[in-house]
Amino acid sequence: MSKTDEIPEDILSITETPNANFERIWNSLHGIERLKHMVLEHFLTCLDKTRIEQWCKRYYPEAARLPELLAFELGFSGKVLFVGHPGTGKTQFVEGLSNALGERFGKLYLIKVGSLRSKYVGLSSWKVTKAFNYAKQKAKEAPVLLFIDEFDSAAPNRDNSQMHEEVKAAVNTLLEEIENITPADRIVVVAATNLFEQAVDYAADRRFDMVVDFKRPNFFQRLSLLNALLRQFEIDFEQRFLLAKKTNTYTQADIKKVIKHALNRSLSSNRRLRSEDLFGSLAYVKPTRYYNGENRPWTKTDEN
Repeated sequence: MSKTDEIPEDILSITETPNANFERIWNSLHGIERLKHMVLEHFLTCLDKTRIEQWCKRYYPEAARLPELLAFELGFSGKVLFVGHPGTGKTQFVEGLSNALGERFGKLYLIKVGSLRSKYVGLSSWKVTKAFNYAKQKAKEAPVLLFIDEFDSAAPNRDNSQMHEEVKAAVNTLLEEIENITPADRIVVVAATNLFEQAVDYAADRRFDMVVDFKRPNFFQRLSLLNALLRQFEIDFEQRFLLAKKTNTYTQADIKKVIKHALNRSLSSNRRLRSEDLFGSLAYVKPTRYYNGENRPWTKTDEN
């Protein structure tokens, strides 16, 4: 293995897609079909420049300079920021998205970046540069989706007067690297954070084409998820409907925990899964806490 092929220690994982496991994950994201379509189409447009060229020729054949305008002033950077509470499916969405893109292009690498911080002077910035250089190297083989999780840790707000200059320098390097990456490099970027306004650097906003808010599922999304997960257990629709009502403020991960807890009860009793098991599990599985550490079971999220 050459030095350029060696995986830097700050790379958590690299996965080639299409991937059967990631395909299952993509298909398991219930109730957010419009969001899946929007983000997938956005990245397909970013990575396939012929899409825009063909669109311009079809709808604006007389505007000869329109492709140039789109490329240099109104072009898509291929960078999206995911914001949302833990358990709302941000990481799973990225994994499924990488597979959907891999199926369209024949091959794609999902590169997950780990911690880019170091206690040694200058090392954080060096790790950032090395991670991005590695992504560029892999992009010579196939398109790359570069995933930076816990973006609030990688790019904390530099307005903090107590922040060490070394950390500020690393944040600056990271934002510059993100800025310089373009779809022409065959790289798209997804960053994810549980915290945004409180923690992410103010200069990060303009690096992204869009910010996607992963909210806790509304009633219809919860019902869609429960229908998909419980239909084969022959739980009546009326019971699924009532359970969707009672799981207000629960994340997708919370709802799956409720079902798994109920399944443990039925398996240990060696019997079929009952609706009583599901409702009984609500007493043990509570919604994931909000940012301020509170549980707010009476918060009305369905109107959001």
